[in-house]
Parts: sequence; structure tokens; C-alpha cells
Amino acid sequence: IGVKLPTDPDESFNLGISGMSGVDAQYYPRYYVPYDDVRDQVKAKAQPISLLRKRNPKSNPQIDQVVAALGRKEADLRFIPMRAGKTDLAVFVDPKDGSMLRITSLNPWAE
Repeated sequence: IGVKLPTDPDESFNLGISGMSGVDAQYYPRYYVPYDDVRDQVKAKAQPISLLRKRNPKSNPQIDQVVAALGRKEADLRFIPMRAGKTDLAVFVDPKDGSMLRITSLNPWAE
């Protein structure tokens, strides 16, 4: 599934307030949409694995393992950040079709 955030300013504000207390959009099924509805956004926002390496300099062996397990060249992969509760994750995706390939515990954010 994907999540489509509200466009209504009041609803968006309320969701932001809720998120500050740890209850983000994933806790509101009304925002769920089929993954195909957000696939183009995933492709557009996916970032190069080199950036993930920069954000996780001690995790190069783990990144190497994921790339090898996926059987692709690193240049043919991207990642997007994902939050599951209070856990930050990096999702490896195919930049051509937006398919999710692997969810990892790597930090997707800049420090």
C-alpha cells in the first residue's frame, strides 16, 4: 500500500500535530491507497545508494550484501526512506518501475 497525505490545510495540520506525538499517517487507514497510486512519486523521490552509504558509513558491508542479494548493479538501485512506528528504514527500489525490492534497517536520513 501507499499513503496519500491530505491536501486540506486543516486536516494536514491535524495530521502534523498527531505525528509529533508519534501517531503518523500509517495509523490512519483513510490515507491508504494502492501502491500503484504512489509509484510515480516513489520513482521521482528515490535517491542513489551512494547517498545511503554516505549516511551509513559503517554499514558498507550490509549495503554490499543487499546489493549482491538483489543481483543488480548499485547504479540500478535507489532507496526511499520509510518510517514504521518509531523505526526508520531504508527501502531499496527499482528506479525504473518503482518496485520495492528490500526493506533494511539502514538510516535513510541525513544526520
